[in-house]
Amino acid sequence: MKDMDRKLAAVVCQGFDDLQNVEAIFKMFDCFGNVLERRSIKKELQSRLPVTIKMFLKELDRTKLLYDSQMAVKTSTKDGYVPVQRNFPAVAGQIKWVREMKQKIERSFNLFKHPERKLDLLRFFL
Repeated sequence: MKDMDRKLAAVVCQGFDDLQNVEAIFKMFDCFGNVLERRSIKKELQSRLPVTIKMFLKELDRTKLLYDSQMAVKTSTKDGYVPVQRNFPAVAGQIKWVREMKQKIERSFNLFKHPERKLDLLRFFL
């Protein structure tokens, strides 16, 4: 049984290491469910909490860089608009862009903020 738990822990940790964003990590938690509560697997995952937080901070940094680059383009254009998709009028495109930026930040932040997710973090990492 311990051998199977060790192999399962290796698979879970490899999957965790392959994930690229916080949202995918929480989806993995949902998929594996109670399996992640096994002592050997939990022990392996405990070292990954700082990685998860760093990943979240990187996502925020990338969003900030995207925002800064779009604002730089906005100031360099003659009409003062951020470039948007061709199918949108300028103002509607601006509104859509702002909403997308907001959703990008909120989606990851809400994963940590949601009370059920806080319990998941405590249960899986502590």
